[in-house]
Amino acid sequence: PDDQSTFLRGGYYSRDLHNGTLTVLSLNTVLYTVNFMEERKNEDDPGWQFSWMRSILSHCREKGTQAMIMGHISPTVGSFRHHQLWKDRYLQT
Repeated sequence: PDDQSTFLRGGYYSRDLHNGTLTVLSLNTVLYTVNFMEERKNEDDPGWQFSWMRSILSHCREKGTQAMIMGHISPTVGSFRHHQLWKDRYLQT
């Protein structure tokens, strides 16, 4: 899928940089947070983002290029309230 369709479907996209030697994946990590309560059709992979990410990373591995993954909310314990920011089911993915 192209960047526009993944962004419209789930708020995530990728960009190839430096003549294709680096791919940056921008994840919509809000989907994984404990505070996100919206019902999703695919609860195990909201927005089909994990399968998309695996596909992109596999393609990078095949090409021998690097990938950088970024997102707004990290899968860690928050420094302000000291509780886990992501739902447990997504930490194991």
